[in-house]
Amino acid sequence: NNYDRAVADIHLRGLKYAQTYGIKKCHKLDIYQMPFVDEFDAVCLFDVIEHLDEEALALENIYDSVKEQGKIVVTVPAHQWLWSRDDAVAGHKRRYTRQSLIESIQKAGFKTVECKYIFSLITPLLALRRLIRPDHGAAVNPGELVQLNDQAGVKMNPFVNFLLSKLRAIDRLVQRMLPLPFGGSLLLVAKK
Repeated sequence: NNYDRAVADIHLRGLKYAQTYGIKKCHKLDIYQMPFVDEFDAVCLFDVIEHLDEEALALENIYDSVKEQGKIVVTVPAHQWLWSRDDAVAGHKRRYTRQSLIESIQKAGFKTVECKYIFSLITPLLALRRLIRPDHGAAVNPGELVQLNDQAGVKMNPFVNFLLSKLRAIDRLVQRMLPLPFGGSLLLVAKK
């Protein structure tokens, strides 16, 4: 299939990155002031809504931007009990349970098609991260943000990348045979 793809971001850096993948339609926009109505067959929000103060308004705007019978695909970090300093530094406002994500999406008018936990096998590593880097509510200092931005541009070690891709393949197999009620993230598909 040849999709007519577009990318939207409030930051120019993200749009410039998308252009390196050949995406020509790049929109700098604020999700709280969407200029689109009945425009898209599908909207993907990969690790977006956990950053939003006004999640409900943003999801309502996304609902308006999707065509009738259109879909949204959403990923979010899972389980508030996995909250760590890394969440605070990344600007997360919350982590989700399956039920809380479904409720947020349905309040905006969407009907959930599927919602499941993913990255289940890394959950113990995320729990360990929470113990090593707990969040005590202190303000995020500029040094932490610089470190996060530096990490965003770091190339993944090929061996580590290989191991993680194999772990993800095993995770998908496990989820197919025995869907687990936990994971590092949630994946949701919903329809207008």
